[in-house]
Amino acid sequence: MAGIDGLELAQRLRGLDVSTPIVMTTGYPDENIAAKACSAGVRQVLLKPNLEDNLVECVRNAINPDRAAGQP
Repeated sequence: MAGIDGLELAQRLRGLDVSTPIVMTTGYPDENIAAKACSAGVRQVLLKPNLEDNLVECVRNAINPDRAAGQP
């Protein structure tokens, strides 16, 4: 993204009180990034380049948290 990264975008969206679930992708597997993303309201962080395997399931869980918790 030009000018900002995904973490900054997530923080700005939360500052605007946007309720849309956020799923972030990264090429840098770092626990620090995951912790910052979580505090910015990101539902899940997917790692590149293998995100295709989990992307659909992750988005489904983000838009339906009950499903992620194992509830029908």
